[in-house]
Amino acid sequence: MPVYDLSNTDDALEAADFLGELSRLEKKVDINVHRAKRSNQQNRSLYLLLGHLSNETGYTLEECKELYKQMNKGIYTYYKPTLDGEDVVALTKSSAQLTTAEMAKSIDRLYTVCAENGITLPLLTNEAEMRSIEAEMEKNQHYN
Repeated sequence: MPVYDLSNTDDALEAADFLGELSRLEKKVDINVHRAKRSNQQNRSLYLLLGHLSNETGYTLEECKELYKQMNKGIYTYYKPTLDGEDVVALTKSSAQLTTAEMAKSIDRLYTVCAENGITLPLLTNEAEMRSIEAEMEKNQHYN
């Protein structure tokens, strides 16, 4: 099956033509939407921010991940029926399941909540700063 980027006008027109052809077949078709997943850079930034938060607060990195997911419940929480189908259970996504937009929004929320609580997170604007945080995390991992 072809993949079309609907943000590209030519691809969008080709997709419409292809869908028109499929409709004449009078068959069932499955159309999948591919959402942009979080980027490797976003993942690295989140890891470093959580590591910095861990260094600043004394929480472990895992505890910081949990705190971060709690402050972003609307993004990370989803619901599935229980095995007996009688109820639903709240589950938590992995950051790998987030789109780039969801990841950006969740990181913005992390900055906001930390600032509201007197914790300054670095902006991570250069590689040297990122390496410095990684080194600090490595040094402090022996104490957590």
